[in-house]
Amino acid sequence: MPDFNIKKMMILIKYKHYNEFLRGMFEYAIYENK
Repeated sequence: MPDFNIKKMMILIKYKHYNEFLRGMFEYAIYENK
């Protein structure tokens, strides 16, 4: 059971970083299109 919780935490951490990555790419695309 603890192993499942660790995996869930890892997924949440990766998802958070992925959201920040997508937001950064989106802002960069807007900056490039100006």
